[in-house]
Amino acid sequence: MTVSMAPGGANAQTGFNPSTLRSWEFIALVVSNVAMWFATAGKTVQTHDAYIFTAVSAGLYALARGFAKQNSDPRDAWKTTEFYVAILGALTAAVGGFKGHISGTTETQLIALLTGLSSIANGLRTPPVTPAASIVAPSPTPPTPRPSGTSPRSG
Repeated sequence: MTVSMAPGGANAQTGFNPSTLRSWEFIALVVSNVAMWFATAGKTVQTHDAYIFTAVSAGLYALARGFAKQNSDPRDAWKTTEFYVAILGALTAAVGGFKGHISGTTETQLIALLTGLSSIANGLRTPPVTPAASIVAPSPTPPTPRPSGTSPRSG
């Protein structure tokens, strides 16, 4: 696979940007979630809170990446790391709801929050669309009036 990096680190050819995995946002997300899930084993963090924290942190990660990439990432949303992190956050909320660790209402609210934050992030990172060229031909300019007493042949 050929990897061609465009300016700014975005890979337009494959859609995968390996530097995203080294971003402070991604590292903070992984470290905080791993530490928090380990803390559930020692009962420092309740499992209920762990599911909520995982889902909320995924949405905040997406939002942080949207701000970091503001108006500079033309890729489709599904080609971004924040999309997959938000999906994992939503799956975590769903699993927490199905296992009875969080209520159905909390699960729905978390998924709605993830959807909203991911949508905002997508809007932030996507460059504005430039308007297409006008299809209507410009109106012809009116002929310039000639001074009186001149003919088109005189010159």
